[in-house]
Amino acid sequence: MIKLIAIFIYSLQLAMGPVSPPEIWATPIPDFNSRHSWDYQLPASEYGAGHRGIDLEMKPGEEIRAPFDGVVSFVGKVVDRKLITLHSLTGYKASFEPVCSDWNEGDFVREQEVLGWACPAEADYQEHCANCVHFSVRNEIGYLNPLLFVGQLWPSVLIS
Repeated sequence: MIKLIAIFIYSLQLAMGPVSPPEIWATPIPDFNSRHSWDYQLPASEYGAGHRGIDLEMKPGEEIRAPFDGVVSFVGKVVDRKLITLHSLTGYKASFEPVCSDWNEGDFVREQEVLGWACPAEADYQEHCANCVHFSVRNEIGYLNPLLFVGQLWPSVLIS
């Protein structure tokens, strides 16, 4: 039901004019524009197939920087890879994987502080891209395209 309401509100916003980004964050890596893929794909259902984020081209050991001021809400291993999740003061969560970090849950991180570094996952991890870190954003409704938050997502324009 919440998703239907969100879709209805979003549709009204589209009809009323351009949608502005909820907030603009700093990019988590240098040369962001040339080092990310545009392959965010929202799944058709909550548990359906999709790509709930984008991939950042990174070599092992390269630093990831915090895109906003926030609190580390998770740092650790999930199945076969390490990840870190930063919770913004406005309710969004940004996650990066596989990323190693020295931060602890509950630590406050300032925008552009080093959040962690790209690190290898375990040997049995099935990577979908070589030398990349997955960057995802979500809120209480679900996953959102990270490009919206770094000012890189533009509305579609129909050309007749």
